[in-house]
Amino acid sequence: MPAPAHPDRPDGAEKSAPPAADLAEIHRLELELELELEQARSEARVMRAERDAAQTIADERQRIIALLEAPRNIPSAAENAHPE
Repeated sequence: MPAPAHPDRPDGAEKSAPPAADLAEIHRLELELELELEQARSEARVMRAERDAAQTIADERQRIIALLEAPRNIPSAAENAHPE
């Protein structure tokens, strides 16, 4: 069954938008996609910075724990009174 004829065209073909309108729409879409891409890149930078900060905090926490748990190499008062 053939498609119904377009009311403005006796041959039933759809009218296409003028090329200038097509180009304007393409340009608008391009700008929109560029904006979305830049926003995604910005979000990725923030996420990487947050991940790096979290890793730094975890590394520092482990370093502090290791320092607190390490045996002390501080001489006792008795050892200071009688050096060898």
